[in-house]
Formats: sequence, structure tokens, C-alpha cells
Amino acid sequence: ACDPRLNARQSLDLAFEIITSQTNQPPPPTNNIGQKWLQIPDTTPNGIDVQIHDWSMLADLWAAQGRVDEAIEVRTHAVQRMERTYGPDHSDVAGALNGLARLYLRRANLVAAETLLVRSVAIREKAHGPNNLLTARDLATLGEISLKRRNYGLAEERLVQAVARLEAAGLASEEEIAEARRNLAVTYRAL
Repeated sequence: ACDPRLNARQSLDLAFEIITSQTNQPPPPTNNIGQKWLQIPDTTPNGIDVQIHDWSMLADLWAAQGRVDEAIEVRTHAVQRMERTYGPDHSDVAGALNGLARLYLRRANLVAAETLLVRSVAIREKAHGPNNLLTARDLATLGEISLKRRNYGLAEERLVQAVARLEAAGLASEEEIAEARRNLAVTYRAL
């Protein structure tokens, strides 16, 4: 386990050293953490993928530090690796797409976020059915994006589905349902 007294850079360097030692590869000649992580070999000699979830964690850390552009780059690599490893329709891919979409939302890139979330919803509906909580949350976010883009007809369609699915899932918080209803009310006022 990492020493809690280590800062983020030291923790990432330590994790990098552990992973590269497990893959029996020399470390790449760079001091840039992101470039180090992107150069880690795909698998250990046993064929175990060592990067997928590590990249996602690194993206989350950088996003929390406000390094959104770097987080987008690393999260994109994680999505690509998940697609190759698990297949394009795996539920882990949907989760990674969702994480990438949220980073694009932080950059106000609504088109990119919407594209990723549409794919995430399709994967989750196929894997878990239409009333899955994560699918409903993605739909609510898609409705909000449509509202921001002033596509009120699509916003209405997505938000009506989101409210129904959030209620049907049984696990959604009252706040989530209320937020989707508020966005639906704003949509109706705009129509």
C-alpha cells in the first residue's frame, strides 16, 4: 500500500515503478508522469492488463486537481484499452465513456459529452435493461445537455424517460429525481 504521507506525484511515481517492475520493462526516459503512464506496456508477462483501471484513477486524480485536459487524454486511452480488452459493448466501457463525458462537460464541450453518453446509454440498456439506475442517470444528463443546447423536443423526450426510469430503478435519490423534474419543467416552459 502507498504511504499516506506521499504526495500525489510521489504516489503515482511509486505505482509506476511497481507496475513497470511487474512487466519487466525499463522505465521510459521521461519525468512527465502522464507520458510515463502512457508508455507502460499493455500487459504483464502473464497477460494481465495493468493499465485500464490505473488510467481511470489517474484521470480522476488529475480532474480533481483541475488538470482536465490531461485527464481527458488519459481517460481516452483508458476507454480505448477497455474497448480492446473487454469489447465495445461491455458495461465497464459504458462507465469509462460516462467518465470521459463528464470531463468534456467540465470543458463545456456539450457535443462530445452527448456523443459519449448516447453510446453509454445504449451499452447499459443492452447490458442491464432500461430501468438500470446508471442508464437513468445518463439519460438525465443527456436531457440536461439537450436543454442547454436548446433542443427542447429531445430534452423533453430524454427527461421524461429519465424521470420514469429513475423512479422505476428504486435506488435513485430524491435529489436526483427532483433535479430531473426541474429540468423537465424548464423544458416545458421553453416549449
